[in-house]
Amino acid sequence: MGGIGETTLAKEVAWKAENDKLFDQAVFAEKNKTILMILDNIWENLDLLAVGIPHGNDHKGCKILLTARSEDTLSRKMDSKQNFSVGILKEEEAWSLFKKMAGDY
Repeated sequence: MGGIGETTLAKEVAWKAENDKLFDQAVFAEKNKTILMILDNIWENLDLLAVGIPHGNDHKGCKILLTARSEDTLSRKMDSKQNFSVGILKEEEAWSLFKKMAGDY
């Protein structure tokens, strides 16, 4: 039944769960919206379907970004479709990034 405050209640539950430190983060997304979900530091296979995240083209406009230290984790265990390797910055690049993020001191 629409219009009785389900969305407002769900948002309040998410806020309270985070505010009361029941969870580090509470994520709220409406079903009909496009989303980018970022799952950081994946070490082993994570069954996305088991937690309600469909595979393939079931949800066009929704994407998942996974980060992992091992490309093997993503390509073999998670069956990722496209991988991007991030190399180590050269010292000059590292200082440039540091100055940009922390300020030029």
